[in-house]
Formats: sequence, C-alpha cells, structure tokens
Amino acid sequence: MKIELPIITKIEGGFSSDLNIIYDTGIPKCPLRQLPFLHSQVKISGSVDLPEKPLNASHIKYDDTEAGIAMPATTAADTSSMLHIVTHEDAKVLIDLFDKQEKKDDPAAVWNELSDGKEHKVSDYTVQALATNQSSNSTITEFELTDQHGEQATFCRIHCNSWPDQGVLDPDSMDALHELIDQQVERHEGSEKLVINCQQGEGRTGVLFALRYLRTKAKRGELDINAINSEVFSVLVQGRMSRNADFVQSWKQILFIRDEATRYAKQFTPKPEN
Repeated sequence: MKIELPIITKIEGGFSSDLNIIYDTGIPKCPLRQLPFLHSQVKISGSVDLPEKPLNASHIKYDDTEAGIAMPATTAADTSSMLHIVTHEDAKVLIDLFDKQEKKDDPAAVWNELSDGKEHKVSDYTVQALATNQSSNSTITEFELTDQHGEQATFCRIHCNSWPDQGVLDPDSMDALHELIDQQVERHEGSEKLVINCQQGEGRTGVLFALRYLRTKAKRGELDINAINSEVFSVLVQGRMSRNADFVQSWKQILFIRDEATRYAKQFTPKPEN
C-alpha cells in the first residue's frame, strides 16, 4: 500500500501534555498511528510503502543505512531462520531481549539446548557452542556454524535477561549492554549489522535499535542536543516505516529514548577548549 505524505490530519497538544496525543492518519494499520506528538516543526514529505505487520524478519534502516534485522522471539520452529540470516546477511551478533520472567514460548530453552557444547543439527546447519560467559544481566555464547556446503562461520548470542516486556532498562544497565555489544561487534570484525529480537521483535527491539543509532550519532558529534525531540521523532518514524506501527510500543519507552538521547548528546559532546 503506497500513500503520499504528509498524511497528518490532526495534531493536538504537545510532548509533555496528554499521553493520548496522536498523529491521526485515518489509516488503521499506518506505522504512524498512535505516535506521540514530539515536535511540531517536523515535516514528513514524499511517499512511502506501508509494510504489513511482519511475521518474521524486518530490515531496519535509519537515514538509508541498514542498522540490522528485527525478529520476534526465536523458537525451535524458526531457529533455522536466524541461522540463515547469520550465513547470508553477514550478521554476527545476535541480541535476545527475552526477560527471564517471561515463560510463554521461552526461546531461552532452545538456545540453552544449543549451548551445551555438543554438535546440533538445525535444518541444513550444524551448530556448536564454543564458549559461554556470564555477566550480571546477560549471557554471552560464542557459536560455530557449518552450512550444508561445509562453509563455517562464528557468531555470538547475547541474552539480556533483565529487560521487561514493554519496559526499559535503567541507564547503567543500558550502558553495560551497549559496551557488551560494542565488544562483540569489535571481536567479529566490526560487523555493525545486528540481529535483535524480543517477544514480538517490536518494543524492546525498537528501543535498542533506536538507542544504538542515536548513541552512534552522538559519538560522531552529530546529535543536536537542542533538537532531541526532532531527532527522536525521526528515529521513531523511520523504525516504524521499516517494521510496523508497534515498533517501540509504549510511552515509557519513547520517554526513555528521549532521556537517553539527551544523555548521549551531553556525554559525547566535546568540551570547549579554554
């Protein structure tokens, strides 16, 4: 479905007022539905293809640069899909944000079985865990993958087990997760394309993608602390256009992205010379 933009037909209130403020597009499945009003000066123009709600993987792009792949929680039925992505998409860092309190379709059970150090056959692939390390809130496992042609690759899975559904981490835990991801990206030859999943591959997944992008932008000195609302709005719109209307699900998550973006802009802004 293609629509012409701008498509905003109603704007009421502001960022810090009523939490039910929306951009009313008049299109039920539009990725911009129920997107809080962040910045009155932001303009959207051009045309866009509206994606249907995905069943599996979605490629996430910000400013025409691919950030990675968003997926729902990996279960036994679709573990092979993730291994296919590792092989064909050159994505060597997988991040699972499935909270340890969530019991429904627990993907950790699948990966726990694959992490026992033995060789496992998954569809056309052979998978073997090489090493596992624990941190306070995460488990990091290094895997070796062999495809049907005998080609081998290594990849790492980070399981962050303390991020609640539709919630956020505290800033210190978020920083620790960023540092952990940075370490693994560096170990795997700078492969910046991440595979991130949570229960639906939407809320927590969307938050982490947004924060990785904004943090990288801040480290380059390109995140404008005087236009944080606009920066966050742009990231939310682009993420939802890549996946669906639930990419970053809750108002709490949106506020967290804004607060973290402000912190990153301050943290990485060079201090003026005396």
